[in-house]
Order: sequence, then C-alpha cells, then structure tokens
Amino acid sequence: MDEVINIIESFHEISDGTGGLEVYYQHYTKEQQESLRKIAEKYDLVPSVSSDRHRVEQPFANYGGYSFYKEMLVRLENRQRED
Repeated sequence: MDEVINIIESFHEISDGTGGLEVYYQHYTKEQQESLRKIAEKYDLVPSVSSDRHRVEQPFANYGGYSFYKEMLVRLENRQRED
C-alpha cells in the first residue's frame, strides 16, 4: 500500500489541483470505495466515477447516476475559479 500512496502523493503534486481518483466503480466493495474516498479527500483529489467505456459497442456506464458526474464537474469548475 505504501507504493500506491507514494504514487498518489506524486500525482497530487503534479496535477496542480485538477487531479482525481477513481473511487466509485461497480466492482469495488463499499469498504474499498470508502477507503479510496478517504485517500481522495486526504490528497485533495476529486473522487471520480468510472465510465468503463472502452469499446464503441459498450454503453456509457451510469453507475451511481448522474450526481457523481455532476459533483466531479462542479468541483473541477470551483478549482478553476480559485486559480
């Protein structure tokens, strides 16, 4: 886990306030999501939701509903205004 935290710390430093961490994914357990959410909060990363659209025939994921995507957009817009 230390290696993962080191990568996240490095990403936080270079992302200049616009970084995110995929927290919400349909195959993550609630415990995994909560752990990732806390890491995102600690390193001021926007908690993101997976889209899982890797192929043309694959539908855009709606895991968690539109509210997760809206929250991501609002947080990124707020960060842009702060700069």
